[in-house]
Amino acid sequence: MVAIVIGLRYLFNETKAGHSIVVQRSIAALSIGVLAVTLVVGLTVRRDSGDVLINYTPTPRPFENVAAYLRQHTHPNDTLYVAYDQAQIYYLSSLRPVGRWPDTPDMRYVSGAFAEQAALLDNPATAPTYIVGAQPFEVLGLDPDGALRAIVARDYALEATVEGMPIFRRVERAAQ
Repeated sequence: MVAIVIGLRYLFNETKAGHSIVVQRSIAALSIGVLAVTLVVGLTVRRDSGDVLINYTPTPRPFENVAAYLRQHTHPNDTLYVAYDQAQIYYLSSLRPVGRWPDTPDMRYVSGAFAEQAALLDNPATAPTYIVGAQPFEVLGLDPDGALRAIVARDYALEATVEGMPIFRRVERAAQ
């Protein structure tokens, strides 16, 4: 950043007392050259890393494996609820979400959002085919009375665990 400021200052300012235009242009060229070298070195790709930049460590993305599992094991008309985070699983799995509150902030800060979501999950007509436990159901105090956990225990069976996230599939309730 300093190289840019110095280079531009000497490149575009009028000649200062004691400095010739040649000296100013030389300082500008040197500063811009330092910047160029810094950028080239900083953005150079290591030979052993494919296309990964130096000093870049990819963030683990477990939701991609969960979405891949769902794409392979679901039908186009299946629906999904992801509790509570990792809303990108909806898009990546191509499954429709159940409810209006697909992410944690919605569930935490919109009055009545959790109760509305639990009611949708409890109703056989609106319950999703799959529920992904991206986080424990009781996290953040969202299910203090265990309503969601009771619905999952009653109406869903654990189908798989991918990247530590349980994937539950809805089972039909016996007529009461």
